[in-house]
Amino acid sequence: MTRVVLIRHAMPRIEEGVPAADWTLSPEGVAAAAALAAQLTRFDFRAIASSGEPKAVGTATAIAQALKLPVEIDDDFAETSRRTVGFLTRAQIDSGIRRLFENPSEIVYGEESADAACARFAAAIERQLQKGADDIAVVTHGTILSVYLGRTGAVADVFAFWKSLKLPDAILLDGASVERLV
Repeated sequence: MTRVVLIRHAMPRIEEGVPAADWTLSPEGVAAAAALAAQLTRFDFRAIASSGEPKAVGTATAIAQALKLPVEIDDDFAETSRRTVGFLTRAQIDSGIRRLFENPSEIVYGEESADAACARFAAAIERQLQKGADDIAVVTHGTILSVYLGRTGAVADVFAFWKSLKLPDAILLDGASVERLV
């Protein structure tokens, strides 16, 4: 059975006038992603797959450089689409994410429902699995990662799991078992 390591990107450089999907990795994020790589040496990755968003690519690149692997971009690993949401307070973000999780078939936060985002993400995971590697690494984002794990049954309380995610974070899916690596 293929092991899948889902990695939430490291700390971005937050820019209030720039959509979150365009944020780059902060210097602290680069260092944290490189440090995470040391915890991933037990896996036999062929590449590091990544969302095309700059903060994810930066995380994937830092990990890939440390592990001497290529980075493969797949835009279907992107965060739930929400370019129109704008810059929000922590309470507004929490409220929007909660609505997204509670109303998965509806577009309630941004431009994409949780169901649509999950279908897109699951198809990207399936493409990775078809490559036949023993271990797969995917750098992605907190909300879509949480939605996906909730749908697979790996996480019962999706909102609580989402709130607990770190920057970066790594979750191992190994058959039916789920293990937090960070």
